[in-house]
Amino acid sequence: MVLLKKPTLSGNSGEWNFFITFLAILGPAYNIQYGDTVLYKFSFISDSIQTNKDGLMFDDLGFEDWDSGIEEIGLEFFKSECYPNPTKDVITIKFKNSEKSNFELFVFDITGKQILNQTNIKSNQVSFSVAEFKKGIYIYKLVNQKEQRFTRGRFVKN
Repeated sequence: MVLLKKPTLSGNSGEWNFFITFLAILGPAYNIQYGDTVLYKFSFISDSIQTNKDGLMFDDLGFEDWDSGIEEIGLEFFKSECYPNPTKDVITIKFKNSEKSNFELFVFDITGKQILNQTNIKSNQVSFSVAEFKKGIYIYKLVNQKEQRFTRGRFVKN
C-alpha cells in the first residue's frame, strides 16, 4: 500500500499547500465499501500567535468518483426517513419493505465508530433508544445483503 503524507498546514506558510488523498488507497485500510458514506473533517487548532494573516482557507476542493471500464456491481439505494429529528430519547426509521425482507441496521457516530447493530429487522420501520448516546450527529445504514438493497441517513441527538 502506498502511504501518503498527511497534510499539515501552518499559519506561517504564507502560501498555498496542495495535497491529494486517494480513497482507492485508503478504502481497504478503513474498510470503506461501495455505498458507504465518507465524511471529511477539516480541523484548525490555533497556536495563539498573532500573525495578522487572514486565517484558514480551503480552495478548489475536488471530489471525484470514477472507474476504469469495470462494471460496477453494488447495492440498490432507496429512500428512508427518520423522526423525530433531532431527538433526545427514541428515533424511528421508516423505509420501504413491503416484502418483509430481512434488514440489518448499523448506527455510527460522526467519527465512523459503530455505536449500534441490530439484525433481523423484517418490518418497514425500526425504533431504538438514543438516550445513552452523546449529543451529536449520527449516521444510520439499513442493509439487505440478499436483495442487495440499502438506505442511509443521519439524525441528531440533542
